[in-house]
Amino acid sequence: MDNNVVASPRFHEIIEEIRDLGFLPEAKLSVGRVPIQRRVDFNQGVDARILCKSPMYLRDLSRICLKPLRIAFDHLGLKIPYEKAVRYAKEFGLTSMSNYMLYNFHDTPADLFERMRVSYLGFALKPASRVNTKTCARNKAMSLASAIKFPPRQT
Repeated sequence: MDNNVVASPRFHEIIEEIRDLGFLPEAKLSVGRVPIQRRVDFNQGVDARILCKSPMYLRDLSRICLKPLRIAFDHLGLKIPYEKAVRYAKEFGLTSMSNYMLYNFHDTPADLFERMRVSYLGFALKPASRVNTKTCARNKAMSLASAIKFPPRQT
């Protein structure tokens, strides 16, 4: 059985059931005096090829308190769907993202580093209406090596 929720023929039913259980964006659970942010974590990389077929997938995912959205980025052949899925996610306000990267299966270290670079740049993308040119120029000067934190966000 594939645990990739977006690949399920019951995707819409699953999302509605999660919403019915109270896992809406910004939903909080009261524990004592301190309200705690509720969240859904599917804990697997969802398929970028499916996410980029229609914005509907990410629109529906944005209707639950999903944190983080984990997108699979298993090989460089997924670069275009991956980037499109990240853009759609940001359009719908899903900004807590991570990704899974399969390594050492018909790829090289250079392929992995390129996917890490694409992933870093994808997470750093901002909608065009919010781009700050001074910040972009400053960030452009930063080297990728100094920008990557260890352990990296890729899991």
